Amino acid sequence: MPYTHLAVTGGISPSLFFIKLGIVALSVWAMVNLWLEAFKREKKIVHVPVFALFQFFVVSAWIEAGLMHFTGKSFSREFFYHLNPDALAFGLGAYSGYAWYLVLSMAISSLILRHIALKIKKEPHFFPGYRSYKNRVFLLIPALVLSFPFTPLWGLGREAAHYYFKHDVAITPTHHDVSVLSNLGMNLISLGKSDIETLMPPKHRNLVLIFLESMNFNFVNHPYFPGLTPWLDHYSKRFTLLGNHISTENATMPAIISSLCGIIPEYSRGNDTIALQGNMYKNLACFTDILANAGYRQVYMGGARLSFAGKGEFLLEHGYHEVMGWEQWKRKEHYQQDENHSYWGLHDYDLFHEAAIKVAELKKKAPFHLTLLTLNTHVPGFFSHKCEGYPYPHDNGMLDAIYCMDAALGKFLVQLEEDGFFEDTVIAVVGDHKMFNHENTRSILSERERNHDNIGDGRIFGMIHSPDHDLPGVIEVPTAPCDLAPTLPDLLGVEHNIRFSVGISLLEPIKQDRFILDRDNSNNAHPGCDPSTIALPQAPPYSPCEHRRILSILDANLGYFHEKEDSFFNMLNHVVMRSSIQGVRKASIFMGGQEQLQRLSRDGVTQDRDIEGFYCVVLNEGGGIAARRAYGVHNVSEMRDFISLLTDMERGQWLFLVHRGDVMARLPRTALYLLKKMGWPPSFDNLPGSNTIFVTRKGIDPRAAVFHTVHGKDDLEITLSLTDFHKMLAHSFSSAGKQESHMGEDIQEDIQEDPDFILSVIEDEEILGVDGDNDITICGFGGGDSSISLFSDRKELVRGMNVMAYSYFMQKFEAGFVYDFHDPDVDVHNLLTILTSDLSQWDYTIVVAVHDDARFNLPGTIIKALKDIGAEKIDQLEVRAPYLFIFHTRHGVIHEALGESGSCISEDGRYIIRKILEK
Repeated sequence: MPYTHLAVTGGISPSLFFIKLGIVALSVWAMVNLWLEAFKREKKIVHVPVFALFQFFVVSAWIEAGLMHFTGKSFSREFFYHLNPDALAFGLGAYSGYAWYLVLSMAISSLILRHIALKIKKEPHFFPGYRSYKNRVFLLIPALVLSFPFTPLWGLGREAAHYYFKHDVAITPTHHDVSVLSNLGMNLISLGKSDIETLMPPKHRNLVLIFLESMNFNFVNHPYFPGLTPWLDHYSKRFTLLGNHISTENATMPAIISSLCGIIPEYSRGNDTIALQGNMYKNLACFTDILANAGYRQVYMGGARLSFAGKGEFLLEHGYHEVMGWEQWKRKEHYQQDENHSYWGLHDYDLFHEAAIKVAELKKKAPFHLTLLTLNTHVPGFFSHKCEGYPYPHDNGMLDAIYCMDAALGKFLVQLEEDGFFEDTVIAVVGDHKMFNHENTRSILSERERNHDNIGDGRIFGMIHSPDHDLPGVIEVPTAPCDLAPTLPDLLGVEHNIRFSVGISLLEPIKQDRFILDRDNSNNAHPGCDPSTIALPQAPPYSPCEHRRILSILDANLGYFHEKEDSFFNMLNHVVMRSSIQGVRKASIFMGGQEQLQRLSRDGVTQDRDIEGFYCVVLNEGGGIAARRAYGVHNVSEMRDFISLLTDMERGQWLFLVHRGDVMARLPRTALYLLKKMGWPPSFDNLPGSNTIFVTRKGIDPRAAVFHTVHGKDDLEITLSLTDFHKMLAHSFSSAGKQESHMGEDIQEDIQEDPDFILSVIEDEEILGVDGDNDITICGFGGGDSSISLFSDRKELVRGMNVMAYSYFMQKFEAGFVYDFHDPDVDVHNLLTILTSDLSQWDYTIVVAVHDDARFNLPGTIIKALKDIGAEKIDQLEVRAPYLFIFHTRHGVIHEALGESGSCISEDGRYIIRKILEK
């Protein structure tokens, strides 16, 4: 059993072991008897749930044992905080033995139950006491009632219900609440990112902020493990030591948010909170937003993945220009070698090596802010072979991890000092949160320094260096991670107008009995706690329920700074897109009330809008932003990533694509193929010097894609509204199992349901983009005003044959060809290709207009090709006679008109448009 394993390894005390053993034995006895009774009475419907309950019991017992071994306690909210694919993969890798024990236990228990079942079948009375079971049934119910609430299965269910079904209470603060919060040094804030005003000091100071993973205060200057952190020991005596720095968080991401933004973040969904609710705190003003407004270049570097817990996206939203994590490091062949990384990512030794290179680069771009986050001291402890291990005899991997991290950090700080950064740079080194109560960390501290939940006394390490402030050697008053947000701008001398929710600057007076808010206390509130009905005492101490009221008030206030996610319809209500073929103007995709290309990011690195290449915005099915990317057309790696973007798009996502520069001829064939599959018009993709704007949705008929291609040297800008997307949306909401029809069929259905539908469309100039001047005039004599103005594009005709192609769905001009048959070298190959190819799968309107004297010069091959596709009057064409022929690639001839020699043809463009739509 799992608890026997724990007892052997010293994971639980003997008394707790016997209690667990008794509860398990009683529960197993009750469940087996329940199963036997169901089996005896041949109630097969009960067999499966009882058997499943037994297996869940086995699984939960092993999970609980693993948690007790890993954290020192049973199921809790921290377990669910970290319950995600990354943590599961790590757990299976680091604790594969537990997994095998679990599988073995389930197999053995299944075999035992199967053996009992077969025995009962052959020998109905083999089970001791089975015959008299009815006389002892009263023992079964009490056994279940007494034992089950103490089983791991019950604990798992209870904590899961508490975690997943806990509902927040929205509380409007009273005047009394505001007064209490003010006395505690807390604020209800009203200014967000867009309200920031800053003033830089005459002397610009840089900032290096280093978060040390799970670094308890007690690990430094350790009395029982001499020399464990020699460099932190050294610099803690030279810098200002935070002697009473209290951890208020249990995970890295909320600790970072608290430190940057001066809040106690809501983290009800654990590591998935920010990732799944990406709109949280987007408009909140963090100190990094203040520095960004003041002109700081800000870079984040960490060894772990940026995607974990939504870290990368959050940092980019709050002023960082560049964020680097395992996604970037793993591209370097050197770091792909196993000895240079752990499951979590890059070792600290290599991280500080990269940081030293980066800080030298940033020195040229001062003022700068560099944030670093280590990971080697994450339990159970990871060790780089480039470091020396802890030099004293031991068998604890965490000692090596701490010693190695300290050596790497010390080398980095020495380099900073030698390069003169101590003279103009604020340096803060802090632990992110307290250490888990793992066996490797328990053994580092004496019994006197432990408690049942955490290692140490709740303090985390912290030290600060400021070249301009005469800070004390040790700050003894209570401080917390949220204090960094107001403190660091003050140390840099950056003046601003922002108040933080709960943080207090260390340059201000702080009371020794200061109250520090901690969400842990709120989570310990009794089940009947209703924070909306209680009144706060004027001063602490506060009960857990009173903690919950304070946090509910602050959470409601912070909720004003969540970005309200636009619905799909709001995002597409007004879309403006611009491509710039000359590369003079920036590309633009404006939607949801903001310029999306101002927030480009790729692999966690912000991008500018000056590259020559493709710019993409991807919307998910609900209207949220899934990606904003720029891909340089001259960069092979970025073109591969562009292909990956197209390949990995999920069903229901929308792609908006524009470009900057004359890039169409450089589009990789694979990307071109994928775009064609998504609806890209194939007849015009190789036109040199063409501007293209492309919009499509993955998972519907590609022919329903919205696109716009122009053959020309001018920048292209289009405005789209919901009416432009109406027909595409019809595909999104088609009923399950129904064959998705193409747009032409949808229009036919609308016509059948409403005979005036086409007329209403024609009259709505916004839908078609018409400008009112949409007549067709073609003259057969020299000179004259000969033009075609279908939809919004007026095209002047030149002598000879004019061929124009219009997008059926967007009602926009796509491309044009001109053939002057007076020129003996004219090449009609492209025209013959269009007229003789099978284009039935594409929805284009092709317009052929003969203008001026072309009859005697018209090649016979062209006449034959036109006749083959339905032209009947081409044979009657006379010298200097105008001719108009309009056909659709799927629906055939739309209109044909022939004028007399020396005359003009004049047609009503609206009539032609109506016929096109009806087709």
